[in-house]
Amino acid sequence: MNARVIDLSKRTATVLDAVSSLSVYPNPASDRATVIIGGKGITKEALTSGRFILDVADASGSVVMSNVVAFGEAVDIIGLPTGSYHLRLRHEVGQSVVIVGTGMLTIVR
Repeated sequence: MNARVIDLSKRTATVLDAVSSLSVYPNPASDRATVIIGGKGITKEALTSGRFILDVADASGSVVMSNVVAFGEAVDIIGLPTGSYHLRLRHEVGQSVVIVGTGMLTIVR
């Protein structure tokens, strides 16, 4: 069996390597929530290149909503029932997809 060795010291960083968090406010929310991408060293290039997609999954892990979002954009959640949801923010540039943040959202009515 051949083993593949990856030299991490020679790895080229991407513009999204600095992203370290996904914040949503207000939380809990009732009809709209705002997505904030945070992280030390985040660049304007990272926020304006490609597209960001927010996946919202219910407690069973099923994705119940998926929206293209912009930095700091409010997301309409009025159609989702009361409950807790897992969030995953993906960044797509061409064929490349990177998970840039995860979080939780609670919806109350």
